[in-house]
Amino acid sequence: MLLYYASIAASIVHLDRPISELGPASLNRGLTWLSTQEWVTEEVRALLRQGLDHLRAHGEDEKLQHLRRESPDVEQVVTTLDDHDRLIAYVLGLSHAINIAFFTALAESGEAAPRLARLSSTTFDAQLAVASLVAGESPALYFEIQALNQYGGDSLAALVEAVTRLQSLVANQDAAGFARLMRRGQSYLQDRAAARQT
Repeated sequence: MLLYYASIAASIVHLDRPISELGPASLNRGLTWLSTQEWVTEEVRALLRQGLDHLRAHGEDEKLQHLRRESPDVEQVVTTLDDHDRLIAYVLGLSHAINIAFFTALAESGEAAPRLARLSSTTFDAQLAVASLVAGESPALYFEIQALNQYGGDSLAALVEAVTRLQSLVANQDAAGFARLMRRGQSYLQDRAAARQT
């Protein structure tokens, strides 16, 4: 049995494929069990562990390939935990906050929902559709997304600053500043779209 699994481990490590009819789960169990036995020499144990590492890496590659086949628009992004949290504060935290602010402003506007329901615009309808999805989600989960991310305050502060700047431009009748704000946003979104194509 040891020779059998050691041969399989060697073929996985050196040939990048198992010389066995056993499936990945059975190979994983056998290699794992043998690698923990006291009577196995350290040299053979190291080979078994290498085989396990290769097998697991290959299994992850197959899962990613399956995911890519099933969802061709999905892209794997490798990042550090710290970068993930900083970026997700904008990807999730900011987008949720915008929608929560949107439906809060509507709910506290004094305008009755049935009255607004009779009016429509493409922008309003699109924003209302997304905000309705957010409003239907778990308040506890969405609070945790905002509160537990150490970078969540940064995206909320950016939102407050952007709305304050917009409010100031409109109050001061600054059409040129307003146009600069719109052009900057357009440029940013074009850069993002271009980056998604590469």
